[in-house]
Amino acid sequence: MLLPTLSMQSAAGEPLYMLYLAIKHQVDRGPVDALTGESKYSLSEDRLIRQQIDYRVLVRTLGCNNLPTC
Repeated sequence: MLLPTLSMQSAAGEPLYMLYLAIKHQVDRGPVDALTGESKYSLSEDRLIRQQIDYRVLVRTLGCNNLPTC
């Protein structure tokens, strides 16, 4: 699996890194099942959500008022 690291952004690896980011963006733009990892827009037939689903974006913001490491 490709890992996004700074060393991949060298002159030889930059096009490959940009391709990785473009594919990741396309897969993550639709709904992704948090438990199975299946996606509405997937490159793999095995990881594709096939049925029509109604979804909403859920954004959670966590506060850490009394924690020293925030």
